[in-house]
Amino acid sequence: MRRHAPECRDFGRVRRGWRGICGLAERERRTNKLVGPLASAKTARWMRRNVPGIHIPESVIDRIERAANPAEEGKKLCIELIQRVREIAGVKGVHVMAYRREHLVYEIIKESGILQERLEVKAREGT
Repeated sequence: MRRHAPECRDFGRVRRGWRGICGLAERERRTNKLVGPLASAKTARWMRRNVPGIHIPESVIDRIERAANPAEEGKKLCIELIQRVREIAGVKGVHVMAYRREHLVYEIIKESGILQERLEVKAREGT
């Protein structure tokens, strides 16, 4: 059974939360992490106030706000988070949720490197 964790854009918080889950049986701790590209600082603030279970640190909002292209910066942050989260033992994948930015999902997956990594694993396993 796969479980989706609440969305979080704070890598330190994800890692700390995951340490608590690691005491569970292997089958119970397989999980996907929910990530998504933020379109703007305004969107991030709205999500932080109104969507239960979401954690977006002020440093992330500041970075998006200072960017010349906030939407592109939000995409970059999403890619960076995927790359960092996949280093956590037991995380089996990510769920990219891009509300009204669905056109970015393929680019995010491709640029994060996880698709290529999966293909290489399958090739080694012969499947």
